[in-house]
Amino acid sequence: MSDRSHHRPLTRIVFTDRPKPGRVDGASRPALVWVEPEKLAVDTRYQRDIGKRGAANIRRMIEDFDWSRFGVITAVALPDSEAARYAIIDGQHRATAALMHPSVVKVPCWVIEADAAAQARTFMGINAAVTAISPMQLYHAGVAAGIADAAGAEACAAAAGVTVMRYPVPAGKLKAGQTLAAGTLRQMWKQHGAGVLGPALAVLALADSDGTGLVNVHTIKALCEVLAARHLSDALAARLQSLDLEKREDAARLASLREGGSVAAHLAAAISAELDEAGFARKAAAPARRARRGLGSY
Repeated sequence: MSDRSHHRPLTRIVFTDRPKPGRVDGASRPALVWVEPEKLAVDTRYQRDIGKRGAANIRRMIEDFDWSRFGVITAVALPDSEAARYAIIDGQHRATAALMHPSVVKVPCWVIEADAAAQARTFMGINAAVTAISPMQLYHAGVAAGIADAAGAEACAAAAGVTVMRYPVPAGKLKAGQTLAAGTLRQMWKQHGAGVLGPALAVLALADSDGTGLVNVHTIKALCEVLAARHLSDALAARLQSLDLEKREDAARLASLREGGSVAAHLAAAISAELDEAGFARKAAAPARRARRGLGSY
């Protein structure tokens, strides 16, 4: 007879205010399907590539395969024109291990009904809470899902010729206009909007023509702060483009080490002082702008 002394039945939680249950659509209830790994595909719009760490995990899963730890693959059925294939939403590494294991013929898939945006949202919901994934991956998932702050930031970046990387790379290996500052772009779009973020990125993209990693967290924040405080004009943009931003960022880093405070704050203060001296008037002080909320933003 099994020992049940450590088991208890589920109990209901008493809330001070009763939760309002969301609508359950019975028609779109997921189905558990056993699928050949060969029929699984990866949506590159929001799924990350398998890196060295992921490859090591896949090797470990192959060598120590255990169904009790495998779980289910969350997937969505692709159109009939794609030969009954399924797109993985969660479980790319496990599915790859199964594909490479000679004794695994099929894997359990929790097949849901979702369009591309809903698939990306599901991916974000699962991985943001469970798996350590980069802000860059969440950014691109947000773009695919149509989340306001990610999509808005991406529109600004694309218009300026800035490319948001999909995975981390050493700053020294960035090419012209490439950036790792995905989270900062979303933050600045929410705080300042496209009218400030767009011009800031345009200035930085031109300044980064040699690929020096100049489109980064510090410069984006600093230029957004500077531009938000002044009336935008062609003359202002030309003045900013004439500045040696790389040299000024280096000075701001040194000031941050010596005096404390963020690099972005020191850089913004230095640029603002130069613009003041050149006669570019500041806007009248305005009430603090409430940050926009991205739909389902993370």
